[in-house]
Amino acid sequence: MVRKNRSNKKFISFSGPSCSGKTTIVNAINWDDYFDDYKLVGSHTRVLKSEGLKICKDGDDETQRNIIKIHMKNFNDFKYNKSNVITDRCILDGMAYTEWLHNSGKVSKEIFDYASSVFMKIVKHIDILFYCEPVEYKDDNDRKMSKKDHDMVCGLFTSYAGIFDYHQVVKLTGTVDERLKIVDGKLK
Repeated sequence: MVRKNRSNKKFISFSGPSCSGKTTIVNAINWDDYFDDYKLVGSHTRVLKSEGLKICKDGDDETQRNIIKIHMKNFNDFKYNKSNVITDRCILDGMAYTEWLHNSGKVSKEIFDYASSVFMKIVKHIDILFYCEPVEYKDDNDRKMSKKDHDMVCGLFTSYAGIFDYHQVVKLTGTVDERLKIVDGKLK
């Protein structure tokens, strides 16, 4: 039987480039085994796409502004409420993609600076960052980018993950079952 973590509330995020298994892992975990009170925040990118915003390689200032606002809202939900917050994607994702889009000329310096400011504000408050190591990249209807661009995004994730304190980051590698064991070991 898993022992529930009833200590201080936690801000837990799953992060990583496209096709790294974030949503698969988040959906495979029975969060009730770990926490009495929590808010699970799912992926927002496909929701934004359904609302007409451009995502991934087509992202722009409007999309990235909305994404960064969502990350700020998630942080404020954690800061001002009593429950644990678990996010499928976090400010690390927002920052890495914003920089990639900025470097590609699709996002302004203003939005890049905004993302950087929010990143620096939130980064120290994430208790556990489960960083999903990239697996083989596959295009789908929502994630279309070249292998070169995917490699650039992976490099940005690695760079920004290095800003977190070492005790915050837990790397998830291997199969889904292997990753679940790593998560279980950290949350017990």
